Amino acid sequence: MFEGFDAEILARFQFAFTVSFHIIFPSFSIGLASYLAVLNGLWMKTRDETYLTLFNYWKKIFAVAFGMGVVSGIVMSYQFGTNWSVFSDKAGPVVGPLMAYEVLSAFFLEAGFLGIMLFGRERVGEKLHMFATAMVAFGTLMSATWILSVNSWMQTPAGFSVNEVGQFVPEDWWQIVFNPSFPYRLAHMVLAAFLTTALVVGGVDNRCSIYEVRPKACREFPHTDRKKFQQITHLTLKNVAVCPAAFKPGVISLFLQNDFYPTRESYLEALANAMKAEY
Repeated sequence: MFEGFDAEILARFQFAFTVSFHIIFPSFSIGLASYLAVLNGLWMKTRDETYLTLFNYWKKIFAVAFGMGVVSGIVMSYQFGTNWSVFSDKAGPVVGPLMAYEVLSAFFLEAGFLGIMLFGRERVGEKLHMFATAMVAFGTLMSATWILSVNSWMQTPAGFSVNEVGQFVPEDWWQIVFNPSFPYRLAHMVLAAFLTTALVVGGVDNRCSIYEVRPKACREFPHTDRKKFQQITHLTLKNVAVCPAAFKPGVISLFLQNDFYPTRESYLEALANAMKAEY
């Protein structure tokens, strides 16, 4: 079946599948963690049972998404070494510490407070529970920060030199972390994650609030009530409002990449002109 493919193509297929599967979960959980923090804060402020019910409903889904993201992320990190061993050898002095910082700071922060967020409301009190929820949300954003820094450095490298054996070695960590395309990629990813969560939450809101026969998965969702439905929809639409804002950072990062890779820009421009002439 795979006789016509060499090892490099197969490695690309495998890594592309792993990345495509993995990104589904962080792109949802990043926004969902912040959504949970907002719901918990609104519950503490208003004592409206709608917010508490929504929080308890979505925290279970967050736990599953978080777990799937961890499992698929571990596979992806191993594939850096198994599929791209030369890259790992050459870029390891820069990429390795950045990925380690993500695990030691962001992931440990999320994992450490996740249990309190899921099971600790009655055990630690509301204020500490709110703090734990906020720390989980902050951890997801910090995790995105480190990973986007790594990814951006691969596209717009800065702050490094090449040693005698051809390895990229760090010279200025400030320039490495805050490389030229990093701020725009981070803004683009975080806004896209918020938008993804908003659309998923909005779809579930409609599914669980409109139909007369409620699906089994909606048995814990707030019962259909015009006031409550407007509350949920209003909160979701605020998240959807970031949709246009997510577009501009992505375009800016694309143009920054073109400055680093003029040959690729010329190729894409020639390809676009050829397709335009053909059609």
